[in-house]
Amino acid sequence: SLPPLQPYSLEHVLRAVDIFQNTFAVVVYDPADDVFVAYYDRNHHWIAACAKLVGSFRVLTKSLRRMFPDRFDGRVERGEWAFAMSSGDFPSVKVQSSSHWEDDDLDQDEDTEDTHSRSRSRRTIEECYARQTLTSPTSCVDHPEEVAPILQFGSVFQNPNVIPNMIAMPNPQKNHLHCLDEWTEELERYQKEEAAAEITATAVELPRVCPYYRPRNERNALGLVYGETIGITSWEELIPTVVWRGTDFPGYLHHVRDFRQPDFERDVEKKLLTSGKDEDAVEAMREVYDYLIPRWKGVVLTAEAELEAKKKQQRQQNKEEPVVPWADIKFADCIYEKSKTPAVNV
Repeated sequence: SLPPLQPYSLEHVLRAVDIFQNTFAVVVYDPADDVFVAYYDRNHHWIAACAKLVGSFRVLTKSLRRMFPDRFDGRVERGEWAFAMSSGDFPSVKVQSSSHWEDDDLDQDEDTEDTHSRSRSRRTIEECYARQTLTSPTSCVDHPEEVAPILQFGSVFQNPNVIPNMIAMPNPQKNHLHCLDEWTEELERYQKEEAAAEITATAVELPRVCPYYRPRNERNALGLVYGETIGITSWEELIPTVVWRGTDFPGYLHHVRDFRQPDFERDVEKKLLTSGKDEDAVEAMREVYDYLIPRWKGVVLTAEAELEAKKKQQRQQNKEEPVVPWADIKFADCIYEKSKTPAVNV
């Protein structure tokens, strides 16, 4: 469990602004007008991920009113309240101080004051993250005790010491944050009806989860596939393949400087033109495997698994019995011309 939060001031909240590059807001409750207001720094770029920040803000403030009606009821004597929040697939943070690393960590050929400052900032970010381990006690933020807690709606660092003030919150997706919000509403509805039912002796409908977590069927295309709903009773009945679909998303590459997406012309094309064999293309991808981002590592594993399954299929006597690859990790979408596009259309 998390330790109890320490009291903080508006000044502590504002100090969190400089930790972020974007997708961050200071939220203030104004009892005079009975409104929550989100303030976004003018020096932060407004990017597509800010839609997640806005969505998180709306759900959170609605939940706060529902859970603490006596605190957020518009009475001026309650006083203002402020907190920091951020969102996105990963924390869009920077390090506002260069005190972590010495000058000799910087590129020697960058000698202007402005370029030197930018280089220092960039290297600080990269080196600070790169040198962290899951147990490193060092923080990437100077004087974290002077910064208010930050509610991060999305992924956080595995090592909480990187930014000790950051608190992991639900992912701002319809099947996560919104489902949790819907569940709390359903639970409150059930508790109220159950209390009334003790007097009236009427039946009460149990709280329901959102469609994304109910069984998938003809009436619910959004749901999950549960073994008991489709007649599967043992693991042996499952297809022995690891399946994943997602987007070829490069957004966090600048945080992981040693990883990259593959380059077809540089990594594969020469070998493929020489032989035209699938084996050579897969071998070329394996040669750069250590440099690829995790999602592309999965694509390489899939190519190898499919090639291995194809060879087994050719060797086995019963040609009618299919040999399935152990991995099926592919992209459903990719970023093409700055927009999310189905991979089959690229």
